[in-house]
Amino acid sequence: MSFDRWRRGVVDGSITPVVALDQAERDALAALTSQDFPPRAIYGRYLEWTFTTLNNHLPSNVTLTVHRAEAVDAWVQEEARHRYAVELAGGQSIPADAWCSHWGTLTPTCDPVRKNWWTAPPNTD
Repeated sequence: MSFDRWRRGVVDGSITPVVALDQAERDALAALTSQDFPPRAIYGRYLEWTFTTLNNHLPSNVTLTVHRAEAVDAWVQEEARHRYAVELAGGQSIPADAWCSHWGTLTPTCDPVRKNWWTAPPNTD
């Protein structure tokens, strides 16, 4: 689920975060639009909810492996079973069907330089 869809669900009450949001977080979430950059704490709540939801609904034939290491690089693999490879600190490379990278911002709006880094339209499904 995209961040924007999660954001709208939390605001309208149809999605419950893993940990309850405090009033300041609820206000910040309600003020965001689909074009804004969420604060780190809010995006962290989204990632926490996504991970917990996926983990709680894994099919019996799927195994989840958590790698507690910093990801230092990622790239598309043209001729491989998995679309991506993610390099972890220490040099280990792991295959991935999907991955998420977030720089994080301290405020819901982003400075003009960083906003220009955004090259893909937001996923608002």
